Amino acid sequence: EVIGLVGVAEHGVHQSGVDSRGPDVGGEDVRFLDPALRLRLGNAYLELAIRHGLPREQLEDARDQFEDVVREDPGEIKALASLGLAYGYLAKIERATKRRRELFKLAARNCQDALRQKPTDDRSMRNLGLIYETQGRIENNPRRIKDAIRQYEEAISIRPDSRLYHRELGLLY
Repeated sequence: EVIGLVGVAEHGVHQSGVDSRGPDVGGEDVRFLDPALRLRLGNAYLELAIRHGLPREQLEDARDQFEDVVREDPGEIKALASLGLAYGYLAKIERATKRRRELFKLAARNCQDALRQKPTDDRSMRNLGLIYETQGRIENNPRRIKDAIRQYEEAISIRPDSRLYHRELGLLY
């Protein structure tokens, strides 16, 4: 079932004229899918968006899936962290300064909510670091870069064997 949903995402739900928020995505009504499957579908959209240059449509599809999961279960940390990342990428491609700032706030807030629920969640720390790094670079804000460094260092303190976290931190120095 998950493979079928990922396949729908990979083949472009919107190319087939099917809306991921409405009925009949791959023969399933997404609104009635198990939250774990919707989380995986959101992650599939997010991964595809990252691979294909951040098309707004796929980022919005990912965001919508994560929002549905969080609405159903506000304590779902993975969905909160992924929702934060989706908002961060939407902020990255936003041209309007005011809207971009709003999106960065939403991005950070979702990751912070996840961290309030589980202060040792290295994924949320890393996602918050990415959000701060992106915001710092776009807005030329050294304070946000320092915030990103702090988040990466905290994530590394939880998972010192993560090459990804070390790489991301190293790129900021």
